[in-house]
Amino acid sequence: MNTSSEFTSLFEAFRDARRAYERLYAKGLGRPDQELARDPDYRIFHRSGMQLAHLGGTAAIQGAIALLCQSSHGPTTVGQAEIERLWAGMGTWTN
Repeated sequence: MNTSSEFTSLFEAFRDARRAYERLYAKGLGRPDQELARDPDYRIFHRSGMQLAHLGGTAAIQGAIALLCQSSHGPTTVGQAEIERLWAGMGTWTN
């Protein structure tokens, strides 16, 4: 990642992921995949994760998860596990 455009895209993807995760969090954690597949907030969250993985690989995904766990909801083991489940494998297949 070298250009300012790539940095801008990285920060925009994180912003979109944070907003979508806050909406998903409000709907409840641990929802089944079938329900998530129909959720527009999940689609945004997933797409943002893919962008983060594409731009920054595993380090970007891990950093985003850590920052999302420090959101206004406070760090929780359940929240971290849920984000890791939703973004499982992202970052590993892009390197």
